[in-house]
Amino acid sequence: MSPELEHFSKIDFNLFVVFMAVYEERGFTRAAKRLNVGQPAISNSIAKLRKILGDRLFIANSRSFRATPRATLLAAVIGPFLSRLYLATLYPPVPQGQSADS
Repeated sequence: MSPELEHFSKIDFNLFVVFMAVYEERGFTRAAKRLNVGQPAISNSIAKLRKILGDRLFIANSRSFRATPRATLLAAVIGPFLSRLYLATLYPPVPQGQSADS
């Protein structure tokens, strides 16, 4: 198994979906509404990702909510990745016994 596959096999990819919702919405509560989940689920997911990545990712107080430099870098990679993955899943499946090129 490649090092990349081994590394990512231990990470729940839904954490990246939650991460992008928080990043785009600039808040846990708005991200929870967007994903139709409770705010504690968002908090728990971000806590897991923080532990995995060793970064706070988001810094919030009563007046502001901002992404860390690491979170900004991740969003620049994860956002386009999720968009491409979404587009790739829209194509109809290739019928069994046929190749994608036929």
